This record gives sequence, C-alpha cells and structure tokens, in this order.
Amino acid sequence: MITRTIILPDNYQTTGIRQQLKRWFIPKKWQHFLRIDHNILVNDVYQPFNSRLHAQDKITLRFTKLASEQDYLVDDFNGLTIFFEDQDLIVVAKPANIKTHPNQPGERGTLLNQVAGYLAQTKQKPYILHRLDMATSGLIVFAKNPLVVPILNAKFRDKIIHRHYIALIQRHPNLPATGQITAPIGLDPNDKRKRQVRTDGLPAKTGYEILAENNNYQLLKLTLETGRTHQIRVHLAHIGAPIIGDPLYETPQSFPRLMLHAYQLDLSLPFTDQQVAIQTPYPAIFNHFLSEK
Repeated sequence: MITRTIILPDNYQTTGIRQQLKRWFIPKKWQHFLRIDHNILVNDVYQPFNSRLHAQDKITLRFTKLASEQDYLVDDFNGLTIFFEDQDLIVVAKPANIKTHPNQPGERGTLLNQVAGYLAQTKQKPYILHRLDMATSGLIVFAKNPLVVPILNAKFRDKIIHRHYIALIQRHPNLPATGQITAPIGLDPNDKRKRQVRTDGLPAKTGYEILAENNNYQLLKLTLETGRTHQIRVHLAHIGAPIIGDPLYETPQSFPRLMLHAYQLDLSLPFTDQQVAIQTPYPAIFNHFLSEK
C-alpha cells in the first residue's frame, strides 16, 4: 500500500472530491478503488465523492491495488549524477552513448540498471516515463513507484511537463532566430532504424530558438511539443540543419558525438501545484565548438 497525505493550501478554492482527484490526474480505475474501499479520508474521516473540500483540509489517499512492473538487474551507481529526488521521482543525467533501458531480459549496462542499483538501497525500483536516444545526453526522470506512473504520463501527454534540449548545427544563414517546425513523422521504409517526414506520419511539432552562434556553428534551444522517435533529429534534418555528429541524419563528417543534450526538465510534481525547473550544464564539448573563431 502507498499512502499520500496532502494539506490543501490557504488559498484553495472549494471544490468536490471527484474534481480534485481529476486535477491530480488520478486514473478513474484508482478513483473507483478509493471510493469502494473507503480509502480517501478528509481530516481522518471517510467522505463520499460528492463532498466538498476546503482550505487546510487534510486529504489522505491509500492506494492498495497497484501493479508492479518487472525487476531490473542492478549495476554499480557510483557514477550516477542525481539532479532531483523526492518520494515519487528521481531525475538523473544520462551520459551520451549508453542506453536508457535494457532491450533484452538480463541486460546490464544501461542507465536504468544504475538507477535500479541506487534505489535498491531503499527497496525501491525505477519505472520508465520517457527515453533518450542512446547517442543523446541529458536529463531523464524516473518514477520511484507505480502510483505516479499514470499521473506523470498524463502530465507528459497534456504538455504540463516540458522537455528542453540544446543542439549544435552547422551555421544556417537563412534560419530565423526563433520558429516552429511542424511536420508529421513516420517510419523510413528503407531503414528500420530511421524516421522521416512523411504525409502519413504522426503529427509532430518542435519549437526552436538560436541561443548562440559563430562563423561555423549555431547553438539551438529546442522544445518538444510532441514526443516522436528521433523527432528533433528528423525535424532539423528536414529543414536542412541536421545536428552535428548525427550518425543517422547528418553529413558523413566525423565528430566525437551527437551534439544533442536534454538540458532542462520543467516538472509538475504529483499531488501538488508545485512546478520545478531542473537544469544540467551544457557538456564542455558544446563550448569547445562555439569558441572557435
């Protein structure tokens, strides 16, 4: 069982229990169990769902029917960099060129295995919410319990959680300072590893802004409005500005890595209105290219 206790703030606007559970993105199935098992308490007393909530009410939610996902093999976590952690979430940095998660049973050496090793100390385990391509570095958030997985998935879906990236491209003289790339993305029929812009693809939207530039390169900030596989890589290649070092969508020049980094997560924490912006520094190699004359 997982229990969460929330004290409603002084400026809380009176509303019904059912509406508040919806605001917290609690799935209807779990709302059903809370109701029939009398596992929602208001000031320590069960209240029916048509009851009203008020400022300073204490809400206790007891979740008893939570399915647990598979266990993952644990790895050494000494190199794990943690940027944020609370009782429900952990945000860590993924280095370039390691996988986010295993693809085969018994596989080790991924970021998820490291996080599993860290959380095993407190008998917890990680739950996947989103991914980064193997070649991409940056911030990833994992859930620490099954309770918040559908809650956070809904916040990703409704664009309440935002992901921001930086990418380095060859200088593109005709690229506006800010803009939005809107182009559907689907499978590349000639290469199963790749995606491409195609009319029968899924809707995809990427916002961008030029942050810095020199005679050779431009540094872009990119914000995902949707979450298609390889979305940023495909969209930038589509407009003639492929990411430096991209082994799938770039020109055949040699660079040490894919110059794409997930540098900021704007999180909306479960069971609260609190917003948290988490940032990681740019990898030093980005500054190396930008410092060239």
